[in-house]
Amino acid sequence: MFAFIISRWKEALGMPRFRLHFFLGLFLLIAVSVLFSFFLKFIQSRVGFVINDPLIARIGPYHLCTPIQLVTYLPIGLGLAYLSVYPSLFNKFIWSFAVLLVLRALCLFFVPLEPPASFIELRDFILESTAYYGEVITKDLFFSGHVATVFLFFILIHHPKVRMIYLLIVIALGAMLVIQHVHYTIDVIIAPLFSFAAKRIGDKIL
Repeated sequence: MFAFIISRWKEALGMPRFRLHFFLGLFLLIAVSVLFSFFLKFIQSRVGFVINDPLIARIGPYHLCTPIQLVTYLPIGLGLAYLSVYPSLFNKFIWSFAVLLVLRALCLFFVPLEPPASFIELRDFILESTAYYGEVITKDLFFSGHVATVFLFFILIHHPKVRMIYLLIVIALGAMLVIQHVHYTIDVIIAPLFSFAAKRIGDKIL
């Protein structure tokens, strides 16, 4: 299996156009990720506004940090493993995710929000030790990065049964984020639209 994947990547990287787009996309993704991390500090220090969310007013909050992380990082890890079998799809993910981060930064800048008063902090130790530089970020709300990222895998994966599993995971993830009052309902509902937009833009670049 690994020999098959390696042979595919050797073949793909042997094509000048793919090689250019792959390494350029990788560089862009790293650069955007680093800049986004610093941008989050600005977002956290800014005063935003609170949304009147009828659903949040009727549900929870309940502490769901562990299951939220489980249905976020397990699908991401498995999704990356799946896409690694297909170099062209993996390349599309790199570009689409870089675009997704840019779209999210724009939305966060123009839609400054405060978390619901009843929210329970989502302690994401992976993000806190990497992108958040040890801080707890609570104002990166519109739109949900967790939902948008997992939904991006749903868009890119071809296998019908696997796609259905990812769709169910996205629904469960979005529901848990709202139940814990980490995000407003609109944050999770709108996120897949930005995943589609990011994929579309990524396709045009490639």
